[in-house]
Amino acid sequence: MEARGMFHCGADINKTLKHLVVMTHDRRESLRKWGTLLASTLALLVTSLRDPIALAFKAKQDELLRRELSLYETVSAAEARWDKHLDAQSEIPRRLDRELAALRDGAVASEAAYKLLLEINNCLMAVETKLDLLMKERQRDRLQSSASAPQ
Repeated sequence: MEARGMFHCGADINKTLKHLVVMTHDRRESLRKWGTLLASTLALLVTSLRDPIALAFKAKQDELLRRELSLYETVSAAEARWDKHLDAQSEIPRRLDRELAALRDGAVASEAAYKLLLEINNCLMAVETKLDLLMKERQRDRLQSSASAPQ
């Protein structure tokens, strides 16, 4: 009976050890899942905040640059330089607008040419069909005239 009790106790220990291994594995998996979720969340947070932070730094940098320029130049010269900088920045969208307008005009002209070519194609197909009918009619008339001609 004592051997049986020891065996039963050993089975409990094995069962407990297996249970601990399974719990450790489950905890490890849970930690991996939470770690993945945390890393993804942080990456998303950094990505979403990158542009606003960059814009805030750019505004602050522009303000500091303006202060520095005002120390070394007159206010009117700094304003003129700043306006020139803004004009240079606004030139790019204007140039892109002009190029986009040219592309649209080209697309409209291309579409008109395409429609004209389709119309010409339809007319040529109609002429070809009529010529085929005339050729068949002429061959039929020749066959009839040669068949009715005395031999």
